[in-house]
Amino acid sequence: MQELQRMIIESYFSVVFMMIAQVTTTVVSFHHRKRFRELKYFHWYPLAAFLQSSITLSTIGLDIDPDKKIQRTSISLFIVIEFLLIYFFAFKNIKLKRYRALLKFIFAAFLLYVLYGWTRTNGILKYYEIYFIQSIILLLPSLLYFFQIFRLPVTSNPVSAPAFWINVGILFFFSSTIPLFILENYSRNFISHNQYLYSISYTAYGVFFILICKAYLCRIVTRLDYSLS
Repeated sequence: MQELQRMIIESYFSVVFMMIAQVTTTVVSFHHRKRFRELKYFHWYPLAAFLQSSITLSTIGLDIDPDKKIQRTSISLFIVIEFLLIYFFAFKNIKLKRYRALLKFIFAAFLLYVLYGWTRTNGILKYYEIYFIQSIILLLPSLLYFFQIFRLPVTSNPVSAPAFWINVGILFFFSSTIPLFILENYSRNFISHNQYLYSISYTAYGVFFILICKAYLCRIVTRLDYSLS
């Protein structure tokens, strides 16, 4: 339990902020899971994130995973779940054929890359080798979404769309944490001696979940609403 307390203090309580945001978003997203078609299945994302965070914090608090095999395996599994849910979400919101074709290629290539990595000795425990690649790959559909906004005819205010807020969250979170993932991948000793750097990830993740909440709470806009605006 002392290790968990130390972790919370070193993160400047940002891990607590992240967990509160995850719980809140899980409740809101499940309550409004049928509100928007483009968010179908996305309500599983905050729940999966909360469960993974709970596993990590539980193993630290109970000191039942000294070699961190449980923690690292749960992170590796979550990386794949996160990738699948964000890309399924992207496939529902990206309309341009060239963009969709590119995403489908990357989707298949990344899954093959993960499977190859996991088949190596203890590959599933080395989540940090995949994390950086995954972060860059998850930025791409969000960038394509915003490019698409400028290419397609305007039918409604983009800010009123749930997809807008989730893509803003994806861009914010992964852009903020890529430097940390680079350090984790190439300088693990530095990270292990500067655990407070994880507060960047916890804070950015918490903000991401707040933006997901905002997406689920968007007002449903009808054609009549837009024609009168």
